[in-house]
Amino acid sequence: MVASHPSHPEPPHAASYDVAERLDSDLERVLESQWCEWLADSESTPRLIPATIQRIVEIDPTSLTPAGRLALLRCTERALAVVAAAQTRTIAAVSGDAQRRSELGGFTTGEPVDAPEREQVAVALRLAHSSASRRVDTALALVGRHPELLTEMTCGRISYLHAVAISDETSALSESLARAVASAVIPLARREAIGRVRRRTAMLAARADHSSLARRHGTAVTQRRITLRPECDGMASLILYTDAISARRAFDAVDVAALSTDPAGVSLGAARVDAAISLLLGSGSGERARSRATARAAIAVHTDIPTLLGLADTPAHVPGVGPVPAELARALASDADWVRFTHAESGGLTDVGRQRYRPTSAVADFVRARDARCQFPHCEQPAAHCDLDHIKPFDHRQPESGGPTTPDNLQALCRRHHRMKSQGGWQVRRESDGSLIWTGPAGETSLTEPELPP
Repeated sequence: MVASHPSHPEPPHAASYDVAERLDSDLERVLESQWCEWLADSESTPRLIPATIQRIVEIDPTSLTPAGRLALLRCTERALAVVAAAQTRTIAAVSGDAQRRSELGGFTTGEPVDAPEREQVAVALRLAHSSASRRVDTALALVGRHPELLTEMTCGRISYLHAVAISDETSALSESLARAVASAVIPLARREAIGRVRRRTAMLAARADHSSLARRHGTAVTQRRITLRPECDGMASLILYTDAISARRAFDAVDVAALSTDPAGVSLGAARVDAAISLLLGSGSGERARSRATARAAIAVHTDIPTLLGLADTPAHVPGVGPVPAELARALASDADWVRFTHAESGGLTDVGRQRYRPTSAVADFVRARDARCQFPHCEQPAAHCDLDHIKPFDHRQPESGGPTTPDNLQALCRRHHRMKSQGGWQVRRESDGSLIWTGPAGETSLTEPELPP
């Protein structure tokens, strides 16, 4: 039974507010919609946060409906963000003691002025020195350069990891540019996964300061290296650090080699490792794969004509890689076989075969290049390894009346999410701006936006 509620409900800490009974209809509206408003009230915040968290902790999720459990899950995520914001401010305050000591003429030993405070943070949080230093640097950046991100965390709108991703990707920008980029990406951070937020932030940061990206890339490429890191259970990681295009080509070559073999009972990930080792060591089992792997892999580059002609230096975007300097995009373009997705005369996408189930190769290539990844909310599976799904199902009996095989009606879906959609658990529709609205079994909705910003 769902209790009725007044037009202006009481805050969650009120004695009359029974969260367990009214969760289905009230929880999202009260704990989410008005959360930030209550937190902004400095007088109520000290007593509100403990009381609200206590209410959430006391709820037995097994007693709720499926929709209620999802609502509670979202509220726990908001609570974590609020606490993380408080911890971030506290870490910055602890480090701030060093600044005050420095202003008073405290002694230094060649280490960072806040070295003692960093050790205190490490001990208090039970972290290694390097991890604690990372937390301190992040806290100082959020408090000093991105107060708007801390506000979003305090309001429970974005997580700590979302804030860290935005802060990291804007670290090379001036403070004013960094805040401008952060403000532009905050709406996306409120609804999208961290990976997509990081990629969008990186692209906007590159657009905001072209020279910074080129300069940082020039420095980073001189630091390319390969390292061996021991792991547990007799294993180890071999880590290659190089420019993004070379890394992407190497990965694609390994992928081709792995798919050309017959790894009975071996996962694709393990097959890739076997193929990479064979290619590196030149073992006999990898000779056939080697010849196939050396075939040129297709690299999609999203850029504009002025940049290609050297008339502009707008950063390009490579799916699966992110923004790359204009100079690197031009070098890649000069050493590539081009695949045109548009008609030479009309400029429109070649979409012949709209009444057949399987798309033409041109349409399939375009959809995968456009989507970059599986279009299910927050899935990171590359589109190159995805199926192509008809958003509106294809009518095999009457193709002319069913969902057409056109780019607007196709999306990249990994095999798991393709099967899940086909089984009827989730529904999807495409909006006029290219975004996708997904509706889940409990009626919950989620948005998948186009990979590339306008």
